[in-house]
Amino acid sequence: MFFYEYLKNPKQIGAFCSSSQKLGFVMTQNINLRQANYIVEIGPGTGVFTENILKYKN
Repeated sequence: MFFYEYLKNPKQIGAFCSSSQKLGFVMTQNINLRQANYIVEIGPGTGVFTENILKYKN
């Protein structure tokens, strides 16, 4: 899906593959989400960042 969309219009697509569970974990593990009043996640995807944000927030 990502790669096909990238091939159709590479100037508008920022990634040609989806983010992995490992990347979602690594990018969110050191953020102090429990003290955050607001969390804004921008961009489409498969949910790996959302899952980790929710896990660390709770």
